Amino acid sequence: MSKTDLLNKEPNGSIQKKLNAIMNFDKIINSSLDSLWIADENGKILQVNQVGLKLYNLSPDEVINKNVDELLGKGVFERSIIPEVIRTEKAHMVINKLPNGKQLLRVANPIFNKNGELSLVVVHERDMTELYLLKSDLEKSHAISEGYRSQLKQLTTQDGHWSEANIRSSIMYRVMEKAIRLSQVDTTILLQGEAGVGKGYFANLIHNASPRKDKPLIRVDAGAIPEQLIESELFGYEGGAFTGALKKGKPGYIEIAEEGTLFLDEIAEIPLQIQVKLLRFLENNEIVRVGDTTTKTINTRVIAATNKKLDKMVEDGTFRKDLFFRLNVIPLTIPPLRERVDDIPPLIYYFLKKFNRKYSTQKAIFPKALECLCAYSFPGNIRELSNLIEQLVVLLPGDKIDIEDIPSHIRTDYNSGKITPLAHGWNLQKTVAEIEKDLIARAIKNFGSQRKAAKPLGINHSTLSRKIKKYGI
Repeated sequence: MSKTDLLNKEPNGSIQKKLNAIMNFDKIINSSLDSLWIADENGKILQVNQVGLKLYNLSPDEVINKNVDELLGKGVFERSIIPEVIRTEKAHMVINKLPNGKQLLRVANPIFNKNGELSLVVVHERDMTELYLLKSDLEKSHAISEGYRSQLKQLTTQDGHWSEANIRSSIMYRVMEKAIRLSQVDTTILLQGEAGVGKGYFANLIHNASPRKDKPLIRVDAGAIPEQLIESELFGYEGGAFTGALKKGKPGYIEIAEEGTLFLDEIAEIPLQIQVKLLRFLENNEIVRVGDTTTKTINTRVIAATNKKLDKMVEDGTFRKDLFFRLNVIPLTIPPLRERVDDIPPLIYYFLKKFNRKYSTQKAIFPKALECLCAYSFPGNIRELSNLIEQLVVLLPGDKIDIEDIPSHIRTDYNSGKITPLAHGWNLQKTVAEIEKDLIARAIKNFGSQRKAAKPLGINHSTLSRKIKKYGI
């Protein structure tokens, strides 16, 4: 019997009330943002709202008055919690994932009649997909924020070091970036480069940017320690180990630097027999003091440095191959000053400021003098430049440093038009271009016009004009 047949048996007023009740009920369940299903005590579906039909892509005829077991058998649903509620007569909640990927929170509640018997099961289904996606996005956002925070901290650290570095060349920016990255890796580092390039500066930078920055940085110049003392200086000794030894013994530099960093400069000067003990420490963090037989575990990071070709020393038998391989895992090569000419001006100004402050002077440098220094190869690298600027600040009577004040051997190279060797590294095109630009500029200055300069340069006037425009002369 249909709803219409039932209503036809009722008085007109009663019929209208029931119609209104049915219409209001439909409006109520269809106003819900959740999927709503109502089944009787046998599992027959009595009502489904529009959200529920849309969620499963169903029409009312496919589910209304159909038993949930029948629908499960036909594959309309993969699972339902209605049978579980009918069996237990208790509320039930599950989270299921539909084949289309949607995440559903399902809550089913039993409804009892006045006799306490189960009469209906009402199921609420809420699509939690967006909530789960939001949660996932929030977790990703949190992870990204943590990543940004970590990067910001690293960049802040880097900025502090950049501001102190006085570098402008791209090659040194790459070296600097690598040094800061290596500072976070708690392992041995080998600094390579000519004398005076700044290996000590980079050892300090790596230590101060590392997690060990609050612990000691101990610098040891292996070349300055007598060969017979180097073992006891590095590894320490026990009381009475040798004539003149302290009674209570003495810790070596490796122990003194515990939890910090040992900067072992001129490592190539360490004798072969001591290299064995150093290798053992680098591999196992273990040392044995001179005059002792027991091992000690020491937590010290080693930064080694040399201006020698260790691979060549290995071939010559003056440096152990196994120690070389252990040191050379993470090498950092610092280029000479002649390969990074762009760094010379900021270094000059840095040393001028430093020594002006030290000697209470106000020296300034003229452009021609600066240009002259930039053209010099500086075989002694930054150390030579530092010593030169200090000499000029101390010895010159006036406050201006002009080209005539520059030492004659540097002016000779500049006045002869000699281009700094490897001013652009090994880039032939840039080096040739700089020589050409300099030669054209000096020819025009010497002969007074483009037309007059073209003939001795061996090119025609139009070619010279193009090159002048190209180089901005």
